[in-house]
Amino acid sequence: MKRNRPDGYYQQRIVLWLDDQGLRRSPFVRRSGAWDIGRTAHATLPVRDR
Repeated sequence: MKRNRPDGYYQQRIVLWLDDQGLRRSPFVRRSGAWDIGRTAHATLPVRDR
């Protein structure tokens, strides 16, 4: 911890900012809520959240 931030904090912030700008997809899960683990023929999530 340095300045009360974990290792890699600023790198993660940059990746999240790039995702917000649409320049790069983030590997992080950015939504909360119920998750369905079943397989279906149709997708229930919008394209951005897949």
